[in-house]
Amino acid sequence: MLNKAWQLEAQYFQIINNDWSLSALHNLKSRIVYELGLNKNWTNKISFKCLRLIFYEKSFVFKRYDEIEEKLLSNVFVLGKLIIILPSLYSGGEHYIQYSQEKHLFDFAHDANQYTHYVVYNASKNCKHEIQPVTKGYQVTLVYNIIIEKTSPSIPPIIYLNPDLSDMLLVQELDKLLSTWYQNKNLPSKLVIHLSAEYTRANISSLLLNKKDRSIASLFLKSIQQQYEVSKKNNILLYFGRLALEEEYERTYDEYTDNTVKISDLMPVFTAHNNDFPWCKLFNFDNNLDIIVSFDELMDEEAFFMHNMPNTTFTDMNRSTGNYILSNGYVGALLLIPYHLKWELFMDDLPRFYTVLAEIRKQIELNSSKINTLIFEECIELFHCLFKRKNPKFDLKEILKCLITLYCAQTTINISVMNLIKDLMKHEVFIEKLLELPNEMYELGNSLTWINISLPFHEAFRSTLMTTTILHAAKFLISLLQLSSDDDTTLSFLILCMTNELLLFAFKKRFSVTPLTVTQLCWLLHLLILCHNEYLSSIKLITSSIIKTLRCSSNTNVVNGVIQSLIPFLLKIQSYHSNENAQECFFILHEQCLSALNCYYCESIPPIIFQKSNIDCDCNDCKVLMLFLCDVKHSIQQFSIDKQRCSNFYKIIEEQESLSCVYEHLSDGNGQLLLVMKSSDYENERQTCLMLREVLLNMIEPKSNNVQEKLFADYHTISSAKRFKLSK
Repeated sequence: MLNKAWQLEAQYFQIINNDWSLSALHNLKSRIVYELGLNKNWTNKISFKCLRLIFYEKSFVFKRYDEIEEKLLSNVFVLGKLIIILPSLYSGGEHYIQYSQEKHLFDFAHDANQYTHYVVYNASKNCKHEIQPVTKGYQVTLVYNIIIEKTSPSIPPIIYLNPDLSDMLLVQELDKLLSTWYQNKNLPSKLVIHLSAEYTRANISSLLLNKKDRSIASLFLKSIQQQYEVSKKNNILLYFGRLALEEEYERTYDEYTDNTVKISDLMPVFTAHNNDFPWCKLFNFDNNLDIIVSFDELMDEEAFFMHNMPNTTFTDMNRSTGNYILSNGYVGALLLIPYHLKWELFMDDLPRFYTVLAEIRKQIELNSSKINTLIFEECIELFHCLFKRKNPKFDLKEILKCLITLYCAQTTINISVMNLIKDLMKHEVFIEKLLELPNEMYELGNSLTWINISLPFHEAFRSTLMTTTILHAAKFLISLLQLSSDDDTTLSFLILCMTNELLLFAFKKRFSVTPLTVTQLCWLLHLLILCHNEYLSSIKLITSSIIKTLRCSSNTNVVNGVIQSLIPFLLKIQSYHSNENAQECFFILHEQCLSALNCYYCESIPPIIFQKSNIDCDCNDCKVLMLFLCDVKHSIQQFSIDKQRCSNFYKIIEEQESLSCVYEHLSDGNGQLLLVMKSSDYENERQTCLMLREVLLNMIEPKSNNVQEKLFADYHTISSAKRFKLSK
């Protein structure tokens, strides 16, 4: 009981008069739709859900009700509240409905005992319901929610519009303008019309209180609906959204750098699709989608920037630049986009796009025989939208998988898919990423046949050479060769053509000033060896160039060259037992490498010279150590250190970067015997030379490749002399 008001929840009573539900309530629908200002086309979609029966006795305390408490239900949207006052004798009990600054009084006491009355109001937060005290008798009311079934994440804005009330002359003029716009490829791909108030999923019902915004939205909706009725196809998609201006400031100096207009929180108003289109739900976006709006896409740009947007500002951060982003609040907006460009809506959120693409590919693979031509045309339209963008975040692997699926699933549009693939191969992002996709390109060629893609593939590879390195291009062709089989005659011929392009690029005149490195020569040689007998002269020429480089370089450079290039290369080609060119090349270069290492190791060791070191200690041991450092004739010195001096002496030796030490404890336990050795870069290189020589010698012994590769990897651990560890 509340303020002399008794209430009974709906589950505790039942209305057994069928005429009440089938006739009385049903006849109220059209009147309620009119009084709430809802779209009359939705009359049959609304229904009523009884909440409670309330019995008001005489009371002197009025009650303000927030009666839209069931607004967020799992399967329905609440549009408003219906209060039915049943016949009874009473005085007082007036109902007040307050809309923003307007207040409406409903007093039915004068004939309350003769008729049934009702009060209806919408679910806007700006709408309040109050009931004054009953001063005599009693008042009995039934409370209903006005609901519609939930078919989208939010209440469809169209339910709050009345397109049929629009001026038909204006509708016809707008229809001409929109027809010109969506048919002209040179005009903006979308249009954004800013409104005077903010609209979100939670407060879209406030549109009822803004006649100007409601009229504008209804006018556009009526024009789009009329086009749809005439052409029997959708030409334009229409959304409500929130528009925001984001200004970016440099983090350190607080200087303005850029501004961006974004529209978000899209709510569909008109998104009619062909009945065969299976992905309608994709265009009912959640509130996490942000779409960038260029200034030429924004209608009445000057008015937008002069518009007094809400003062609520917040600070965000650009994760890529670290700059601050200030957002000047939100204002409502309409978004229009031609139906054939609808996939543009995904282009500012590519992770979402690739998720959609993966789902589409999955559905086609599962139902390829049931998917009609329209679906494939939609996919082609999707890719056309994507390829128009110059975006470095292309997921080429997913794109190629989907194109292969399209080609293999449908034969009637294979020409369109082929043209799409050719367009992709001309795209700058494809050219940039081509050499990272040998496996994907091999699968593409096998699925579409190599003869169909040979020419665009060759042209893409040629363009790639201008933006990549010889090493990466050679690795790509080697990967293709290793994937191919002897039966792939078209692919083999294509690889030969691309190899010729690579050789021409590698040895053209601009490289005559700066000769190719040993690494580049090794990768080219590796590629030519795999081509068997097609490049015998080139193999001999490149082998001679490597040998010449070895002979003309200083011994130090020879060792470094062997480390970086020749040893890994020899390990690779040694395994090609059936390739005569590989074996011949291996033995020639193996002999030259071994000879170069032997020459280097047999050179006399230059004296180790150290500058006088700053050792901040005057003890006898440190004085002897300083003399040892300055002595160019000796590289090893023995020290006998007392137990108390050990730790300090260790520390001094560690501070000298070119000293190493081994030690043993003295038998009497009074200290340690240290053997201190000078080391230099030359000595380190000699140690590396010995290790590399061992690797080369083991190549011609019957040891597995794994053992040889492990031996070669060990040389990385000899970059400096090993340090001693302090004894505890």
